[in-house]
Order: sequence, then C-alpha cells, then structure tokens
Amino acid sequence: MKGERGIPVVLGKHFLVPLISAMLLCFVGCRKGPAKWTAIGPGGGPVYALVVDPSNPSVLYAGTRGGVFKTTDGGAVWIPSSKGLNGLAVRGLALDSNNPRILFAATYNGVFKTTDGGGAWTAANGGLEGSDLRVLALDPHDTATLYAGGSSGVFKSSDGGRTWNAAGLRNLTVDALLIDPHHTKTLYAVVTRGFDTWIWRSVDGGKTWKELGTKSLRDLFRDPVRVCSLAIDPHNTSVLYAGTADGIIKSDDGGTTWRSIGDLVARMYTWSGVLAPVTGEPATLYAAPNGGGLWKSTDGGTTWTRLVAGLSHRTVLALAIDPKTTSTLYVGTDGGGVSKSTDGGAAWKTINNGLDNTDVHALAIDPTSSSTVLAGIRYGGIAKSTDGGRTWNESAINLLPPVFDVPAIVIPPGKQASLYALAGASLRKSADRGASWDTVYGRSGSTPVSTFSRALAIDPTAPSTLYVAGLINGVCKSTDGGVVWKCVNIGLGDAKIQTLILDPTDQNTLYAGAMDGIFKTTDGGGNWRALKNGLAAVSVRALAIDPSSTTTVYAGTLKNGVFKTTDGGASWHAMNNGLTTLNVDSLAVDSTNPTMVYAGTYGGGVFVTANGGASWHPMNEGLTNARVRVLAIDARAPRTLYAGTDGGGIFRYEGTH
Repeated sequence: MKGERGIPVVLGKHFLVPLISAMLLCFVGCRKGPAKWTAIGPGGGPVYALVVDPSNPSVLYAGTRGGVFKTTDGGAVWIPSSKGLNGLAVRGLALDSNNPRILFAATYNGVFKTTDGGGAWTAANGGLEGSDLRVLALDPHDTATLYAGGSSGVFKSSDGGRTWNAAGLRNLTVDALLIDPHHTKTLYAVVTRGFDTWIWRSVDGGKTWKELGTKSLRDLFRDPVRVCSLAIDPHNTSVLYAGTADGIIKSDDGGTTWRSIGDLVARMYTWSGVLAPVTGEPATLYAAPNGGGLWKSTDGGTTWTRLVAGLSHRTVLALAIDPKTTSTLYVGTDGGGVSKSTDGGAAWKTINNGLDNTDVHALAIDPTSSSTVLAGIRYGGIAKSTDGGRTWNESAINLLPPVFDVPAIVIPPGKQASLYALAGASLRKSADRGASWDTVYGRSGSTPVSTFSRALAIDPTAPSTLYVAGLINGVCKSTDGGVVWKCVNIGLGDAKIQTLILDPTDQNTLYAGAMDGIFKTTDGGGNWRALKNGLAAVSVRALAIDPSSTTTVYAGTLKNGVFKTTDGGASWHAMNNGLTTLNVDSLAVDSTNPTMVYAGTYGGGVFVTANGGASWHPMNEGLTNARVRVLAIDARAPRTLYAGTDGGGIFRYEGTH
C-alpha cells in the first residue's frame, strides 16, 4: 500500500486484524448500513411467571425461557427486558408494590434486580452465588424484605437483595413460597423431600419451620403425597388451598388439618400447577391442573368450570389477575406464550407479538419459494411463514397436547414433493407444503421414530427414500416413504446418532455424527465405518458438505469446535482460529461461495469464515440470543440466513446478494 506521494505504508498487525474483520463483515453483508440480525418470531414459548403492575395494570412482566419480556399495553406488544440477565431463564418474578419499577427475578444462578422497570438487571446475589432458585416472595409491608426458594432451601434478604442468609429448609427443594399478607412473619412453603412433597410453615420469618398436616395428608392421599401448588385466602389467611395429585384440598386452620373439596380431580403433581384466589371475590378461585387448562370456582371450590375456549396450550404455568378489573386474566403456558381473557376466562386470545421466546430446533426454507420458512418448535409443533418470517401460522401438527420437540424438518426439491418432519415420537408428512401434517405409521403401525430420534435425511433424487437416526436404533431406512423400515447399522455398533447428512451428488454416501465421532457409508447404509483420523471420540452435533466439492465436509462438535476434511473423511483437522466458544450446534455452507461457512454456537452466537474455516469472526450484531441451535441459508438468496435459538425464536440476517 502506498501513501499520498507513493511512499510505501507498512500496516502493523494491530491494524490488519480489525481491517480484515471489517472486510470480511462487509463481504458478508455490506448495504447502505451495517447488516445485522433481526428477530422475526414466532412468538410464544414457555412462560414461567407473570406479574402485573398494580398501579398500572396495562404493564405486565413475563418471566420466560429467554429472560424477561415487558408489555405496557396489556399484551398488544412485548419487548425484551433482559439486559444484564445474560440469557438466564427466569422462573420467578416479584414486584415491589410500593415502587413498581423495582422487580426481582429468580434464576438458576441466583436473584437479579431491576430498579428501572426492566431496563437493566444486576445480580443481587450476596450470599446466594450459584443458587438454583425457583420462587420469590416479597413482604407486602416491608418490601426490603424478600425470600427466595429453590433447590437448597429458603434464603432471606432484609436489605432489598444486597445480602442474603439461609432461612431454613436447608438442602430441601422449595417449589412454592408464600407470605401471609396479614402476618408477614408467617411463611408457607411446598417442599420436596424424597418422593413426597409436603407443606411447611414458619411463624418467625424463616428462623424455624414445622411440617404441617402430616397425618391429615397421609389419610387423604395415596403414597407418595404430591402437593404442587398452594394459595392463601386473602380474606381469611387461616384458610389455605393446595393443589395435589388427587385434586384440591383445603385447610381452615392454617394447614394443621386438610380436607378434599370440590369435583376437580386432576393430575396436579408436577410443578406446573397453579392455584389463585381472587382478592375482593371471597368465593372465586382459579386452578390450573397440569395439562388441564384453567378452571374456575365461584363457590369456594365446591364446583368447577373449565375455561379453555381459545386456549391453545393446556398446561398453564403462571396466572396473573388484573387487580383493578378482575375479569381480565393472563396465563403463561408451557409452550404457547401468553393468552389473555377479558371476560373471566370464558374466551382467550393469544398475545405473543414480540414475545420471541420459542426454542427453535429445526429450520427449513422451501427451495421453490424463498418466502416460505418452516420452524420446528419445542413444545409448539411446526410454525410456517409465507412472507419470510414477518408473520407465522401454526400448522395442524400443533394439536393438543403439543409435541415435546421437532428436531428435524426436510423439504425435498420439487413443488410436488412431500415434506417430512420428526415431531415428538413420530414421523410426520405434509402433502400441502406444510399447511397440514399427518402421522406416518408404517406397516403394522410402527416406525423406528421415538423421542430419541434426532436426524432425518431424504434422498433428493428419490424422495421416497428416507433415513431416520437417533440416540437409539442407530440409522433406519425406508424406500417407500415410510411404510416399511429397515435399520442399517452394520459398523455403527451402539453409536448414538445426533446428526445425519447425505452427499448431494451420491445418494449412497452418508455421514452420521454421533456422540463418539463420525461414521460414513458409501452403500446407502449397508455398511458403516468410523472416521477417526484426527477426530477421536468427540461429540458431533452438526455436519455440512461443500456442494462444489463433496469430499469437503465440516463437523461441529460439543466442546471441541469445528473439524474439516477435504478427503471424504480420511483425515480431519481442527479449524478453530477465532472461535470464542467451542460448542458448535449448527453449520451452513454458502452454495454460491463454498469457502463462506457459518457456525452457530451455543452461547457465542454465530461465526463466519470466508476462507473455508482457516479463521472465524463473530457476526452477532442484533443477535440478542447467543444460544443458536440451527442455521439455514436461503438457497435462492444465499446472503439471507436464519438462526433458530433456544429461548429467543428466529433471527434473520440479510446481506448483499
């Protein structure tokens, strides 16, 4: 390089490194302004906690898998409010009623506090470092006093969260924690001990605890005793309600004795149970059995009415009631985000605009239409967008109960080809480009698909040839669209397969990434051999083939970064220069420029290389969730990428074309 008068200019390495990075990022996405990721939904996901600002009930906070979200308009629009939470899931929230801009969040890494209504959070963990917490309780008369419960008992702070001290039930798991609103030294806790879950009480602010109603509960229920939810009647705090595996029980003496009430008998023994009396309405009570939707009693629990019209997800994890208009209810669900009712639960409407909290484990872009994107969502089925992610529609696969996970979706070339997906413990097929899905049962009503299945591959030259692989059964093959299956595992042993990829130029060549390395077949699965040279026993999470030279393959691993082979797997080399995290869950190769490769990492976001892996650079501008599970490139517009995350939905990146 020469200066103004032709004098050579020497560039030092401290100048060259940022220059090269800038040139690379410009190559990836220079436009009129810097390219960056944009969150595009779909909204929803698990919501563990909800709190309403009592002074302004249009303000609501949601504790989710992806942190905290806030709405200021009753749920019409949500915005992320998680700065400082570092990607932690929030399982409990407490709001200071005297100053509603102060909130506390319970996470598996202690307590966090905000003093500006969720604008920024800071750790409030003095004495709590590393504590796995689930529930919070704030003293309504002295909001500097709060309690936290989790896997190690109860903790107490008397200075607004600056310092904490143990407050009993040491080494026991606390699933619920309540303060008597009239006698705030009195606390109640739902505690797991062994196979039983009991109710405990403290009358001295956590100094001592007593197990309540042991004989009464033993007389009522089979072994083990399972209590999952607890509520105090705000009108008479000697009255307690508890949700159990055998329905609702009630105590009129502060928990000393219990009796069954009502006709609501449901499985409430998991932590998802919710129970809530309504302040100002002494006989009104809401209950949410696990998987049973929301129920309402207006006679103190004697009779119950089910309230599920419009409620797409039936496992309710959280309930919030507008204190000024008690007919307005909000529920947080296990995978469907937040729903709202303005008529006491008679009808519900999903309100997830901006609540980008889903776990997206599969992405597929229709090769015949760039605007059509399919997403596999944990607890949520398959979502489809026909406008590049601007709006999403849940497909017919999202029938109740929601499937546990959707780890794979495959769209073969050709407009007439059927689509396939792994969903829950079944193989699903769509003949209408993802608008609806049917289960592929196979002959005799069985397939090799299970909840342990992880990968799905289709021969693009013969779309009726399918491969399914997973942690059990190895690799299985069907040549008739899933009617008849044969497991093809010679050479695999008991390998636990996590990813599977087919050579686009040779339908008989496949690579399988397992928990202990990579295997290859060149005869359509007839025989497999381990590829160990340079790779050893690493856990392989992702595979990608260079479409212009199919002997070049990239492997993403757990804790060991990226490996590359240029000789069809005969030898492998680590390619980790520039990667700041070595947990690589996804890989994607640009088909128009195969030296351009993208790596999605769990915790470090997305990295890009322009030289086939020789060096990597982060490309995370706008990517507010760094737990990237899956990447997809639009084949028709290869500078458009999609990233599916855990707890953050999908992000889209659009560079120059």
